[in-house]
Amino acid sequence: MHTEVGNHCVGAKVNGKIVPLKHQLKSGDTVEILTAKTQVPHKDWVKFVRTSRAKTKIKHWLKVEEQQRSVEIGRRLLERECRHESLSVAQTFKSERLQDVARELGYNAIDEMEAAIGYGKLPATQVVQRLIPGAAGRPSAEPRPAAPGPPPTGRPDERAVRVKGSRDVLMQLSKCCNPVPGDKIMAYITRGRGLTIHSVGCPNLEALDYDRERLVEVDWETAPQGVHPVKISVLAVDKTGVLANVSSSIADCNANISRAEITTREDMKASLDFVIDVVDTVHLDRVLKSIERVEGVITARRVRSWQDTQA
Repeated sequence: MHTEVGNHCVGAKVNGKIVPLKHQLKSGDTVEILTAKTQVPHKDWVKFVRTSRAKTKIKHWLKVEEQQRSVEIGRRLLERECRHESLSVAQTFKSERLQDVARELGYNAIDEMEAAIGYGKLPATQVVQRLIPGAAGRPSAEPRPAAPGPPPTGRPDERAVRVKGSRDVLMQLSKCCNPVPGDKIMAYITRGRGLTIHSVGCPNLEALDYDRERLVEVDWETAPQGVHPVKISVLAVDKTGVLANVSSSIADCNANISRAEITTREDMKASLDFVIDVVDTVHLDRVLKSIERVEGVITARRVRSWQDTQA
């Protein structure tokens, strides 16, 4: 199939019947490719195309498209930051100083630097601070005073994560695996949203492994900030008072219960599923050990989104 046809393929007819793109052909099938001008390759196509050439072509198209969009996003972020610092956007992008700043930061061209901003690898503030008159030659921008943050009992705080090489990058904690300080983590560059932090081992992160250029090494700050939701599952003997005792043991460890679900089983056991707020994995381990000491409790463990609850 010609690349241009493949790029705009929306489906196919096999022996006169419309089938999805992942339909497996048999010898002797008559195939008609259906196309649309608005259709473009999708990353899911890599999962079902057969030949290495097709995979390479799709990945190349996605990479080029990603690069172009990242340049556009990076430029918009840079323009916004210029306006924030009362710099003329038109003059800034016409000046040779912008090219000089790109080279100072290790980029061969302005669009490479803009792509890095769009990807979330480079803060726009770091670029613009170098453009401010009198700031030339300064190694890096001083971070702006942060707005007062939530107290330690607040919701998950992305400031708990440190990106190697930068401390001013837009990021968010992934909701699919809810990483907690102490977990091994990696970040994935999400277009327009900066870095998404995943636990190492998260299937969603592993599914993105083919695009390793967008994976970034990150670590937790030394002092954890805020609290983080974690799902735990407790298997206990179904008897009066066990829920109250488990809840009490969680509270005794200064962990808040944000959700609880109890299921009674036919084998006279009860499954107690909680979402609790903890500071880090050390705090979580203390909670689990406290629960395991409760009379009637059989097991207590953390549950990942990709794992089942108690069997």
